[in-house]
Amino acid sequence: MNAQILRLTAPTEDFHTTQSLSTFFDLRKCEPEIRGAPLSLFSGDGLPGDIPQRTRATLTEALSIYMSLEDRIPLIEVARMTENIHAFGIGHLLYTGLRKKLINADMSAADILDRVYRADMARPRETQVNRHRVIHWLKKLGLVAPNTSDRQLKPAGTTPCIKALGGLIAERTKIPFDVISSESRKKDVVRARFQAIWVLRMVCGHPLTMIGQNMGNRDHTTILNSINKVNLNIQADVAFRRSMENLCEKADTIGIIQNRNLLLRATQHLV
Repeated sequence: MNAQILRLTAPTEDFHTTQSLSTFFDLRKCEPEIRGAPLSLFSGDGLPGDIPQRTRATLTEALSIYMSLEDRIPLIEVARMTENIHAFGIGHLLYTGLRKKLINADMSAADILDRVYRADMARPRETQVNRHRVIHWLKKLGLVAPNTSDRQLKPAGTTPCIKALGGLIAERTKIPFDVISSESRKKDVVRARFQAIWVLRMVCGHPLTMIGQNMGNRDHTTILNSINKVNLNIQADVAFRRSMENLCEKADTIGIIQNRNLLLRATQHLV
């Protein structure tokens, strides 16, 4: 794998005149800084430097993970080798998306991540890049087919379970999930219910009927109405939109953590 990385960092005739991600993200310099660094969930604390540096380090390791998978290193082994959950999620996403031809295969993985990096740095951010944002940029930059859903892009088994999402919403709203999914019509409960339904749809891609079954056996029209109301609020309120984006990023990261933990437990049985 290292020889492959070194070839990527050297200029070739096929590269664009603009400097590619693999050129200025020299893995030989970045890997010692990020390898084995503890991940502080959602905040990015523990990774070196400011937001651009943390984002760059994460995308660099994501490229390394992608290349490891391309080298036929088993996913279970790759999960054991990395501590950066965001890099693991992005690298795995890139690998499966390119293999399934859901992501534009005319560009190298390095060039795709380069474009994502440039787009993400063009907007002020308080947190480093994560898989949810990468999916956003892949769509925004036209690197996936217009009708490709988030669920299609995410590798199997990497969306969060409903129980974990319920815990996240409950922690955020200070309302127990069994109350959120109840028949209560209190304003704060209804607001929390709408947010839970919206995240289940946007992050997990669950069918409306399945969401309804897990939200107090509500019918699909009620679920659709809830999603539409949140969408309207997102369009009208910038602060609310950012809040929901942050919620989606956290929810998506939970799914990656659950998947990696499952893989790590499997490695313990192999030892």
